Amino acid sequence: MSCVGYIRDPRPSRHRDTAVCILYHTSGIFLSSLLCERQRLYNTLTMSDPLARLRAFPKAPPPNDNPSAIRGNVSLESKQLCANILAYHVAHYPGSTVFANEALRELKAVEVNVMKTAEGESKKETLKCEAIFETPVLKESLNVHGTLSGGFAAHMLDVCLFGVLFSLGIETGFDASGVSTAMDLNWYSPGLPGMTLKVVASSVILGSKVSASRAEVYDKKSGRLLITATQNIAPFRQSRL
Repeated sequence: MSCVGYIRDPRPSRHRDTAVCILYHTSGIFLSSLLCERQRLYNTLTMSDPLARLRAFPKAPPPNDNPSAIRGNVSLESKQLCANILAYHVAHYPGSTVFANEALRELKAVEVNVMKTAEGESKKETLKCEAIFETPVLKESLNVHGTLSGGFAAHMLDVCLFGVLFSLGIETGFDASGVSTAMDLNWYSPGLPGMTLKVVASSVILGSKVSASRAEVYDKKSGRLLITATQNIAPFRQSRL
């Protein structure tokens, strides 16, 4: 279809232009029909399993290769999927050019719990999730002053704040994929080399129009609070290609 512009045509230019327009119009109809068919097939797949895209992620490598080591009240299958999703977004593999994958290579999920909570005067029950992640402060994550880089911390928290929503979505049958629309970080103490960071992430809301989560980052050994964070997310449409 894209080679139409390179065909030599002896006819006057106005006729050539008309022919090209007709060909491109026909090609556009064909492409539109093809995309509609792909959308129909995708919708069929996601209606039967909204998590199909996530289930297709490769099995997580170390340090997330042992889901039975993850504490919490969700099933072993859910823990495996949580680990796979986490590893996919860290993207640490040979040849990876994904931002900060080297500095985030030791991030692991250590606990996932999904609980029922009653909110408001009606005491309507909803599901909430808390997920705990840990990572050592590696040299690749330090700034020029030898402390945890703010940019790296934001990236790490982005992965964890999405991670807790994915964990909840696994239990509710909702793909939590989306884009961040707002993130707020507050620092209380620096992260230092040798520390192990403990990230406690909690879901706030998971929905088709807006999702949100929050987290606290602690020095695992001392229990000192280092950072708090919140993030708002615009979810992708579940039928999107």
